[in-house]
Amino acid sequence: LKINFTEIIPSTVHEQILLERPLGKITTRLNNETKVYSIKCYIIGYKKEILDKDIHIILKDIDTDETMVAEIPSPKCFEIRETSRYLSFIQLREWFMNNIGSPYYLKFIYLEKPIPVTITGIGFFDFMHGQKRMAENEREIHPVLSIKLN
Repeated sequence: LKINFTEIIPSTVHEQILLERPLGKITTRLNNETKVYSIKCYIIGYKKEILDKDIHIILKDIDTDETMVAEIPSPKCFEIRETSRYLSFIQLREWFMNNIGSPYYLKFIYLEKPIPVTITGIGFFDFMHGQKRMAENEREIHPVLSIKLN
């Protein structure tokens, strides 16, 4: 999987939702899953997944009510420990907890006031497995590489 981390493509939640997901099970990464996107949006909720310990974040489009999921991977994941970005994922999770909040297992925290951010990460088509407010095309930003408050 070749990802060009230096080319960051501006996008929106709306644009990500418009991407066409192929039918059936995806067994190889698609071209748009090798791209890094930067999305201005709102964080409206989050939680920690019980199985993989990833932080699931609900993103809302700036101009529409459309939502999608973004995930900060757990540094406890073997694949994450083996990447050159391992320490940056630890720092990102710490930043998230200090600036957004500490996620709980099993229970989403819905924010009273959406937080405007720019999220940068890799586009990914997941599959439906109980995610709240997931995009209909099952598009996510996973992994999140950075979050900046707007």
